[in-house]
Amino acid sequence: DGIDGVSMAPTLLGQTNRQEQHAYLYWEFKDKQAARMGDWKTVRIGGKEGKLELYNLKSDIGEAEDLSERYPDIVKSMKEILDSF
Repeated sequence: DGIDGVSMAPTLLGQTNRQEQHAYLYWEFKDKQAARMGDWKTVRIGGKEGKLELYNLKSDIGEAEDLSERYPDIVKSMKEILDSF
């Protein structure tokens, strides 16, 4: 109770089809926040007023192309995650 972790046992036992996944992953470092949900990753630098950048890691692992203006609905969902911390 009270732990938000997920057991890695299915993966370690080779049962990857039974592995539970988090809805999203969140992390922060100094003035930078980031979240990943599926193939999407958002980054915000400079606190709650900072600009959100959005990347599709499936097609852009190097995070070279900011897609935030092209996918405003995804940015909105990701912003809600970042704002909750």
